[in-house]
Amino acid sequence: MGRGISKSAVVVAYAFAAYTAASILGDTRTYTTAAARAALAASFGSNPGLNALIGMARQIETARGFTAWRTLGVLTIVGAIWALLAATKRFRGEEEGGRLEIFLSGQTTSGGAAANILAGLGVGLLIIYVMTFLAALVAGNFYKLHFGASESLFFSLALVASVAEFFAVGALASQIAATRRRAAGIAAAVFGAFFLLRAIGDAAPSVHWLTYLSPLGWNENLHALTGSSPIWLLPITGFVVLLCALAIYLAERRDLGASILPDSDTAKARVRFLNNPFDLGVRETRGSLAGRLAAIAALSMSTGAIAKTAGQALRESTGALKFFSTLSQSQRAAFGTNTYLGVVFLMVMTVIMGLAASSVGAMREDEAEGYLDHLLVRPVSRMRWLVGRLVIVVISVILAGLVAGIFTWLGAAIQHSGVSFSKMCEAGINSTLPAAVIIGLGILTFGIKPRWTSAVMYAVIGWSFLMELIGPAINLNHWVLDTSLFHHVALVPATATRWSTAWIYGAIGLVAAAIGAAVFNRRDLAGK
Repeated sequence: MGRGISKSAVVVAYAFAAYTAASILGDTRTYTTAAARAALAASFGSNPGLNALIGMARQIETARGFTAWRTLGVLTIVGAIWALLAATKRFRGEEEGGRLEIFLSGQTTSGGAAANILAGLGVGLLIIYVMTFLAALVAGNFYKLHFGASESLFFSLALVASVAEFFAVGALASQIAATRRRAAGIAAAVFGAFFLLRAIGDAAPSVHWLTYLSPLGWNENLHALTGSSPIWLLPITGFVVLLCALAIYLAERRDLGASILPDSDTAKARVRFLNNPFDLGVRETRGSLAGRLAAIAALSMSTGAIAKTAGQALRESTGALKFFSTLSQSQRAAFGTNTYLGVVFLMVMTVIMGLAASSVGAMREDEAEGYLDHLLVRPVSRMRWLVGRLVIVVISVILAGLVAGIFTWLGAAIQHSGVSFSKMCEAGINSTLPAAVIIGLGILTFGIKPRWTSAVMYAVIGWSFLMELIGPAINLNHWVLDTSLFHHVALVPATATRWSTAWIYGAIGLVAAAIGAAVFNRRDLAGK
């Protein structure tokens, strides 16, 4: 089991290590004087918008505080999302694909198999922990910040805590849900609830106690590199142990293929949306899409509600422009509420790219599981099925962008932030541009090398996100930065929309999808 998770864990470990080293390097190169560090602390030390997105800033006038704030705020979220997807794949995905049955045909019990999978996930966790520790120790001492071995170990432990927590969440969700897709949905909903608790608690000091109810808040309260509080390891450890024990207990007491919330073997026939492949695609995706749109709406409205306060803090800051110039071309925009919202929509772009990748991955899953065979034996052409599903993916992405824009405007309007409804809708549509390329690359890979479909899409998303965050901080060559899909997209409403990018990204996605569709129409179907 450890061998299966180790490949993806190494990729995540490299990303963690690179981002940690880049954060240390960016701090030492950007804030070289006491005045610059004081301006940084005045700009972001009490900004509620950034506190909600990244986490509470502590001692960011110091290199240790800035490194902890920047890395923990981003990597705990990235690690949690990867962990819940990896755990549901290893648990419910292996069971759903029939591969777990091979192990259970021997002397291995269901509980023993669950424990072995958790041990394998632990190997992946150890890989990430060790590589992050080495990066923090080497980079911290190379740039004369004098990171000791013990504080580097504790800092790395705080970074990977979210990975352990959501390994456990994913493991338990896999016992509750009957399919991997539903298990991932349950785990993602839990993550969203914990994130909102942490975000609200950090944004509003009067309800900071909400962070005590969220594992993501516990990770933050460890105060790595800024006066460590190891007492918070107790609830983290207890949470992980309890959920893992429950997962093993439930696995031991249920039948293979069963779940706590099982699918019914019989149901009243519902033939609506079964007239053609397009309608069938709508029926298959409407539930998950509705859940994702609801999550985007909730997140967008909550971030929009604090836009006015965050924008005011940015306008009063003398150091904010210098900080945000490492993320985008914000230095050419008027600072304030629009700048904060521009950064928010950078996060929205990532979410929508993930939605696009997941939707195209579901098309590949239908082929891998053999569901597509049942359609193609009837008078349904491959191109008709593919084009129908592709249209659904495109509509889903556009809806996600519009929902993000509308609910961000609604949250901002409640606080009388003065943002334009049309500009927010434009920002929402602008945030879908990178997803157009992801869809095209996904269909191209689906046609040429179907088993690599999800890996290629998520690799491009991860690379783009990593380059946008660490590239400017370490002064990477512009040719390298240009490989990031984010790099060419304006952060509307902070800057004007680049319509040339919209046309180029749209053309790339269309051409790639056309080539992939043509190849798919001629190749043999491929299983797992």
